[in-house]
Amino acid sequence: MILSKGKSLEELSDEQDKLLGRFVFEKTKVKLDESLSHAQLVSKMKNLCAGYNVGDTFGTPFGKCAITAKKDIDGYKFWLDNGMWIGFRLSGTEPVARIYAEREGTYETPEADLEKDVNTLLD
Repeated sequence: MILSKGKSLEELSDEQDKLLGRFVFEKTKVKLDESLSHAQLVSKMKNLCAGYNVGDTFGTPFGKCAITAKKDIDGYKFWLDNGMWIGFRLSGTEPVARIYAEREGTYETPEADLEKDVNTLLD
């Protein structure tokens, strides 16, 4: 594609960002209590995430956000009214919860800000 368009990878990336917007993706993991069985961890996550439903709000660095949608396939995924989504799932091989989040961003919105957003949601 680079050869056929005659543009650098950076130029193609900038074009895509202008057309679709830039999305910032972050992932992290939280170490969990190793003394709990996988079934106990599943139960704890289920209870935690069951407490959040469509229409609920909570604070983020961008102000209060409302949950606009929720799915519980292979973990839990919440879509927020600020354009962000956040997903939680347990690892099948180690005692950690994996957390994924994405939101629309700009080059002036570094990925580190999204990590701060995720940590605020977990507090």
